[in-house]
Amino acid sequence: MENLVTNYFSEIDVSLEKLSQNFEQNITDLPSWVLSARKITIGHIEEADFYIIKAIPDDQLEADELQKVHIRTNTELQRFTVPFKMDFGVENCPKDPGCIMLSDMQTTKKDRINALPIWLFRGLLCLIPGDQILIEFSPQKAKEHALDLWNKAAHDLGSPKGDSFISILGSIFTAFHLIIKRKSFLEGRIHRFISFNSNFLLPPHKKCYPKHQLYLNDERKEADFILQRERALPSMLIELENPSAKMFKKNGELTAEANHAKNQIAEWVRFIEQNPANTQGQFSFLNGPKQRLVIMDRGLEHLDKMINSKYQDAIMWTYDLLAKEAKDYWNNIIIEQCRLLGIANPNTLG
Repeated sequence: MENLVTNYFSEIDVSLEKLSQNFEQNITDLPSWVLSARKITIGHIEEADFYIIKAIPDDQLEADELQKVHIRTNTELQRFTVPFKMDFGVENCPKDPGCIMLSDMQTTKKDRINALPIWLFRGLLCLIPGDQILIEFSPQKAKEHALDLWNKAAHDLGSPKGDSFISILGSIFTAFHLIIKRKSFLEGRIHRFISFNSNFLLPPHKKCYPKHQLYLNDERKEADFILQRERALPSMLIELENPSAKMFKKNGELTAEANHAKNQIAEWVRFIEQNPANTQGQFSFLNGPKQRLVIMDRGLEHLDKMINSKYQDAIMWTYDLLAKEAKDYWNNIIIEQCRLLGIANPNTLG
């Protein structure tokens, strides 16, 4: 039973990884419990041979964690299925064949500006008779379920309508956090996700130029991102490295991978400054000072070193620091807007 359920969720993730290739922007509309580490609990009502399977995404986990519990009383049943209230008890479980799945539900007050849900469930709750487990949790069913989830996300049929701006922002940051943890999402896939959501994830800018080509003599370089910023600010050149690539050694010095990333941007700068064609027309903003930003690794363990890197030739950020800086930026905007309108206790990104 445990292996069957674990493999089911794993197959859904693998299928969605394949389907999302080159369409990473649609990941934001997928349910919270996919492409994530989950706390999976199998609740068994023995007398009725009935199962309630709960999968809740847990940011603290690196892999799925599974446990099995016995549900013997109606009190235990109601406690297990919170926040849902079941219309049956342990003595009268549904006998119809099939599987009922409840996923990512919420209720929001429509008359509140910038409203967050007043009732929220993030995860999956599955109600299923014991004789249907082998059918509904088979690898084939997992693939079919993944296909259904993906097509709903790709065609804007999966996310609740009328979400507030803060909820939409939250979905973007949640999806970003999920993909940087998955080994199948390397620089190219993360690049596409950031490119699609550049206005929300990258430092403030007027225009973003992803995968921009630079030329010098017969050579060509491709800059991951070039940002045109406000007139008083220098342009910014951004190099993305793999989230699994380490930025610092144990002694606190930069790794070879980090130094290589810095050298990559230095080459872009050389091309820009030695070939006037790279700064013509709409790219005249590349004349003058240029900030350099390397994004690699995960975590905030070396936060002080990363903050101090702004005094060096390149700013060094992990993907987690990129998300933190972006969240702080949007929270400040939301707080200021609410202050301007006289809205108390504004909702912000956690």
